[in-house]
Amino acid sequence: MDTWQSNQISRPLTKVAEEIQKTNPKLVKNVVTKNISNRVHELNLNDQEQTKIVNNLIAKTDYLLSNNLNPLESVRSEINKTLALTHSTYQQDSNIKKS
Repeated sequence: MDTWQSNQISRPLTKVAEEIQKTNPKLVKNVVTKNISNRVHELNLNDQEQTKIVNNLIAKTDYLLSNNLNPLESVRSEINKTLALTHSTYQQDSNIKKS
């Protein structure tokens, strides 16, 4: 399999990963892995070639996901900080009103 064939498989899968990540990031790896396996199987290669290609594409997917999830974690962190600050401010306001 050449780079062109590999790209033809991985490009649509990257789009699938991006869409799923928006709704449930934990599903991305499982769904993408299954799609990779199914797509490579359609190429009718021998088992050794299929395994090599699947492993290569899964490694690329892992790399992409780890890079894409970092900003997601940053956003979650910012949301958590904002919620904590909001909760703290609400408690202070509530305590002032009680006084």
